[in-house]
Amino acid sequence: MKAIDQGDIIRVAHGRVPFLVVSSAFYNQSGLAIVCPIVQEASSDAMHIQIETAYVSGTVLCEQIAVVSTAERAFSIKDHLSGSPLLEIVFRVQSIFDYVPHA
Repeated sequence: MKAIDQGDIIRVAHGRVPFLVVSSAFYNQSGLAIVCPIVQEASSDAMHIQIETAYVSGTVLCEQIAVVSTAERAFSIKDHLSGSPLLEIVFRVQSIFDYVPHA
C-alpha cells in the first residue's frame, strides 16, 4: 500500500467520516498518522476550516485531532489537499500546542 503523506484525505475502514492527514510523511512512516475529521455540518468556529477537493468537501475540525494506526487499520486514500488550505489547517492544529508563558 502507498505510504500516506501530509494532506492525504483518507477513509478508515468502518469509519463514518473521512480524515485529513496533518502529520508529516516522516511521522507517518511510523505506522501512525495524526488526523482531523472532515464533517458535512459544523458550527462556525476559528478551528473549523471548509475544504473542497475533486472528491471530498466539508469542514475540517482542527481541534479534534486523533491518532490512527495505519499499520493496523485498513484505509484508503480518497484525495489530497495541498497549498494554502493545508497550510492553514496545519497552523491551526499547531496553535493548540503553542507555548505561551504566563506572566
